[in-house]
Amino acid sequence: MVYNLGGDNLVNFAQDNPALAPPNNTYFTDLRAKLKINNFVAGVVENASDQGTAMSALVPDFFKQLSLSNLQNLKTPWGLTYLSFAQRQGTLWGIS
Repeated sequence: MVYNLGGDNLVNFAQDNPALAPPNNTYFTDLRAKLKINNFVAGVVENASDQGTAMSALVPDFFKQLSLSNLQNLKTPWGLTYLSFAQRQGTLWGIS
């Protein structure tokens, strides 16, 4: 769990070193662009309709209890793995 959360935090927050030779001077910026970390992601549709169409999807309780930080964790493979382990631990970690 610790290494996965650490990897997720590195991808989300690490600063590039401009003194390094290219392409290493933009490693984290490039990785964030590749994983689309800074792109807006809309939530799950729960209910929408008009005269001719309708849409509804069940939002699992797990997603309703996530903090903004946890939602950011969903954007990287390391964050997903961390949340998977944390969810298995139950409410001790604040995630159920």
